[in-house]
Amino acid sequence: MADSDAARPWGAEERRESKNTLRDGIRLERERVVELAISLVGWGVLLALMLPWEESPRLALALLVALFAWEVTHIVRHALRWRRLRQVLEFTVRNDTAARRSTPSAPPGRDFWEEAPDGRRNVLVPDLGDGSRSAEIVRWIARKGDPIEALQPLAEVMYDAATVEVHAPVDGVLDEIPTKAGDDVKIGSVLCRLRP
Repeated sequence: MADSDAARPWGAEERRESKNTLRDGIRLERERVVELAISLVGWGVLLALMLPWEESPRLALALLVALFAWEVTHIVRHALRWRRLRQVLEFTVRNDTAARRSTPSAPPGRDFWEEAPDGRRNVLVPDLGDGSRSAEIVRWIARKGDPIEALQPLAEVMYDAATVEVHAPVDGVLDEIPTKAGDDVKIGSVLCRLRP
C-alpha cells in the first residue's frame, strides 16, 4: 500500500462499498449452497436409477456414497464461507455503530475501546463472537503518528473464523502500537492507543 493511500481518510463511500461487497459475497455463497444441495439430490436420484444394483450392489453403493461425500464437502465449505462473510459483515456493522457514538464516555457496542487514565483511548482487539480466545495481527494499515478518523481501518487481524480489518472506533492520532505484525493477541487486549 502506498503512503498516500494510508493517509487518505476512510470515508462513508468506502464503508458502504465494503459492506455491499460483503453482502454480494454472502448472497453468492448462499446461492452456491442451494445449487449444490439441488445438485446433490439430482445426482443422487439419477445415480440411484442408473447404477447396476443387481449386478454389483457394492460398486453402486460405493459410487453413491462417494458422490454424496464429495457434494456434502462442497456444501459445507461454501456454508462455512457464507457464515464467515456474515460474521465479518455483522462485525463491521457493530464496529461502525460503536464508532458513530458522539461522546467518548458512551459505551460502544462490544467494547471496542476504552478511555485510559492518561486521556488516550485504548483500541481493543474485538470479539467476533466466534469463540476465538486470541487473534493474530496480519498487518498494520495505519502507522504511528497518523491522524485517524472514526471507521478508518487500523489493522488486519486474523481470527479462527476470518481475517477482518479493525477500524478506529473514534477520531484521534495513532499514538502507540504495542503489537507488531505476526503477534498473537488476546481478545479484549490493547491493540493500539489513540490520543485525542
